[in-house]
Amino acid sequence: MHAAPEVRVELAMESGPTTIRPNRSFGDIREYMRRHGATSVVVTTPDGRLIGVVERKDIERCLTPAVQPHQDRYRAQHGAPRVAIGYKLSCEEHSPSDLVRYARQAEDAGFTFAMLSDHYHPWIAQQGQSPFVWSVIGGIAHATERLQVGTGVTCPLIRIHPAVVAQAAATAAALLPGRFVLGVGTGESLNEHIFGDYWPSSATRRAMLEEAVAVIRLLWQGGLRSHKGQYYMVENAQLYTLPELLPPVLIAASGTHAAHLAGRIGDGLITVGIHAKLVDRFLAAGGAGKPRYTELNVCWAPEEAAARRLAHARWPIAGLQGAFLSDLRLPSHFAQATSAITEEEIVKTVICGPDPARHIAAITQAAEVGYTHVWVHQIGPDQEGFCQFYAREVLPKFRQSPQD
Repeated sequence: MHAAPEVRVELAMESGPTTIRPNRSFGDIREYMRRHGATSVVVTTPDGRLIGVVERKDIERCLTPAVQPHQDRYRAQHGAPRVAIGYKLSCEEHSPSDLVRYARQAEDAGFTFAMLSDHYHPWIAQQGQSPFVWSVIGGIAHATERLQVGTGVTCPLIRIHPAVVAQAAATAAALLPGRFVLGVGTGESLNEHIFGDYWPSSATRRAMLEEAVAVIRLLWQGGLRSHKGQYYMVENAQLYTLPELLPPVLIAASGTHAAHLAGRIGDGLITVGIHAKLVDRFLAAGGAGKPRYTELNVCWAPEEAAARRLAHARWPIAGLQGAFLSDLRLPSHFAQATSAITEEEIVKTVICGPDPARHIAAITQAAEVGYTHVWVHQIGPDQEGFCQFYAREVLPKFRQSPQD
């Protein structure tokens, strides 16, 4: 267990009146035990011969060195933790020219990176925009000098073939030498259904994403390349424009299965919100030493009441969880799904108002959980006021870590 916590073993675990013998890794075993409240598992050989009983506390102790050293490191520091703080370029809310202007504004304010959402539709019609992200990135490349830029996130599964994403990302990295990151995920039906394709299950989409990332990396090797896989075919394709430095591929995760995939195949992790379980799963699956990004939703305004009203009106999806976010097909469906969500529910997940202590506390909490990069999404039109507020009240409280 100490040598290879992800080695797969045969287990006998009680499931109602029956005994099951799944082939599980120790990281998976811990997740199963936490979810079901189990205190021990029986380890057997594949033919069912008893080896012994493993207690949950022993598994926790053996996995702890692999998944939690980051927490002690952050907490050992005095004052604010080291964390890179970035800015959300919300393509659902702003026009292309405004996004380019806001990127320069964020760089001047002291944000070290910016992440752009990649949508075909906004979540709800009131958000009002959804430009093509790769065109916007081209504008940002010429408007900024230091800002690291990434997609947060692109879905290379259905609407856009991974070979096209490979070309787009290579071009972006050539325009932004050393300061582009490619964030990819399994997407939402909201954007991916537009050609009438079948919307696969989450497990199938994870398998598609793994193959898509392999296709992207294959084409990034240069030369004439072909691929014939379960989901994608590439025939005699060659990328002639390649950057000197290839971008890292960050994998988005909203659940533990995707976090495990991110740790196994990704160069980093992307999440939304503060989730220690996802960080732990990512690290246990091979993510140690890799960057971990998360997005925090905030709504700054001079008056907290106004911020609360705006967050509720413009970003009601903050109150949605689970399959709602991935399976609904139209902005009108999201409007219906969020119609009963109250302002009080929204402010549980969105930091509202002008109190810098609340913003600082949320970023600090994310760093203590183990995120190395936190990007902040300012909901609403007042991006200039927000940037001034962060430049004055929030960013100076943190020692910015070097860009990864």
